[in-house]
Amino acid sequence: MESFQKTFLIIIFLFSVTSLFAQNKTNLNFSDILIRQGNQEFTGLPATLSLSVGHTSAPVALYSANDITIMAVVNLTNMSSSRSQTKDSGVRMRITYTCMYKNKKENNKQEHMFFKNDKGEYTEKIQFNFEEGLKNKMIEFTCIAKLER
Repeated sequence: MESFQKTFLIIIFLFSVTSLFAQNKTNLNFSDILIRQGNQEFTGLPATLSLSVGHTSAPVALYSANDITIMAVVNLTNMSSSRSQTKDSGVRMRITYTCMYKNKKENNKQEHMFFKNDKGEYTEKIQFNFEEGLKNKMIEFTCIAKLER
């Protein structure tokens, strides 16, 4: 009876250790961050988001200076398909970019899908428009992002 209990405890221990290491941790790296506002260009520092499949990330600031703040929130989910192994191994990434300029806020949502052998690198180019009286102020955000699984 004691050997059965020891074996059972060892199996439970190994299962819990394996489940800790088997969690789907992924990083999303942002680099070459460039902000254009009229004739001015500003560069941002590289940023990394740690993601878990099925969870929404905490907001991360990609750029914050010159009255402009750009934040990103990412939700990563597994895709499932009973008809295709390639689609079954894919992930869907939904990103919400928020740009704040002089106490005004605008959101932009993007969606990317990556499959089994994709390199997971893409270039993002987004325009945010803010009204200032009769004129519009356009802020263009560009970056290179790489998903590392």
